[in-house]
Amino acid sequence: AAVVHLMRIFPQRISAGDVQFLNTYSFLFSRIKPETRWFTLVFLLRNLFVALVPSIPNAISQIIVIQCLFAVSVGLTLCFKPWRLPASNALEVFSQVCILALVSFSAFFIRETEVQNVAELALVVVVVCLAAFPAGGLFMIWRRVRPRHKPYLWFL
Repeated sequence: AAVVHLMRIFPQRISAGDVQFLNTYSFLFSRIKPETRWFTLVFLLRNLFVALVPSIPNAISQIIVIQCLFAVSVGLTLCFKPWRLPASNALEVFSQVCILALVSFSAFFIRETEVQNVAELALVVVVVCLAAFPAGGLFMIWRRVRPRHKPYLWFL
């Protein structure tokens, strides 16, 4: 609740020139672009839910919850690019995809009664993760070589 309140009053305090506010809460806002300052809340909630995952009694459910959390986090990071530096956004996505792959591979080592179902689920997730890399590379190549159209034909 305190972070939500700080995010709400951030624009007013900055426009008023409150340097003490900025120095006090710079750990929340300094790494993120101002227009995506709400992303701090996404990071905090993701980390909170990851910390709560061990309280789930079933290993399969733990893996599924972690996969869902990081998949949503990767999607939001790709969509909004919250970090100030583009390299930081790429590093964030790469590290989260690596965590997703590690969690997916860990599903192969679960000793439960439904081994076949766990193996099939893990196989599907691993194949999707591995297929995402070439697909992302092809998309980036396509964006680089596609013809670009100017929004205006003449400069006024």
